[in-house]
Amino acid sequence: LVRAYCEVCILIMQMKQRGMPHLCDGLNTNYYITCVQNLESLLRADKALVYWLKNGCMHLDAEGPEIVRPCPALPICSWVPNLFAQPPSVVRDGIEALCPKDPKFLPKIPEEFAVRATQPTNLPMKPVG
Repeated sequence: LVRAYCEVCILIMQMKQRGMPHLCDGLNTNYYITCVQNLESLLRADKALVYWLKNGCMHLDAEGPEIVRPCPALPICSWVPNLFAQPPSVVRDGIEALCPKDPKFLPKIPEEFAVRATQPTNLPMKPVG
């Protein structure tokens, strides 16, 4: 049975960010089941999803930290616990996520950046397109 939790999660998040309805429509039976399971996992994290889509997340690289708004699909999917992981797999920082973690993204914008982000600033912001 093909699960592809990560790939389907990225598809769902990209469709959601584009405002598309019926996120699981058009998928074959296996992927449709995975899609519904992903939606259950994502709904459990609904407050965090709203935060990541509205406020963004932190991207860290050689140029320094920057806020990316909305947060891209892959990091979001890497922070949402997979409620249907088989067998229930516990990893170092809790329950297995829908996608592998990307250490270059932080799920929470540190307070000092969050305050500056609400005011005019020179902090670089990457639009996601």
